[in-house]
Amino acid sequence: MTMIPAVFRIEQDILDALKAAAAASEQDTSAYLRAILVRELGSVPTNHTATASGRHAKGTQHDALRAQFSQAESWPDLRYRLAVHGCHLRRRKTGLAVFDDESGDQMGWIIEFDAPYPILATRFGAPYPGMA
Repeated sequence: MTMIPAVFRIEQDILDALKAAAAASEQDTSAYLRAILVRELGSVPTNHTATASGRHAKGTQHDALRAQFSQAESWPDLRYRLAVHGCHLRRRKTGLAVFDDESGDQMGWIIEFDAPYPILATRFGAPYPGMA
């Protein structure tokens, strides 16, 4: 994926909210915004779907995992649901990511499964173990 710099104007209150949400999910602001844009646009014009990390989405498996994030009721429940699909969560320097158990490959950041960290932490009533 080729990345080009982009400059645009954004209201300060929206920028502040974007920075806060990115920090809460332990991602840099540009990666967080990129994930939102990819999710909202749905696909990249090069005839493939890309995630914010530049990896190709896994189609139906990605959709199945997205459903698990939306249905989980707690962090242990989410870990169990992901394990059933052969995946696990791992804390990374910039946030939480989903990894394939078999290959060890990162499948995407949790935001790429429509599950921003602040929303999950609020819904589950607790931060992810080991995260403040």
